[in-house]
Amino acid sequence: MLGAELYSDSGGDSLLTGIGTRLSAEPNNLSILMEKGSALEGLRRYKEAVEIYTQCLVISCLLYTSDAAD
Repeated sequence: MLGAELYSDSGGDSLLTGIGTRLSAEPNNLSILMEKGSALEGLRRYKEAVEIYTQCLVISCLLYTSDAAD
């Protein structure tokens, strides 16, 4: 169960490692970034989670403005 992994301290690092591996292949994938933010929240690493969510907003804005320009 993802929720059990996400909100427990045990396995948190391995969960983040798996997410990091997927992000290395797709660094601007918003779904994976959101998953990382949620995982960090579950580990109570709120400052890092906010940084990830901010990155998501920046990417979303860039995607929206580039789509609007077309």
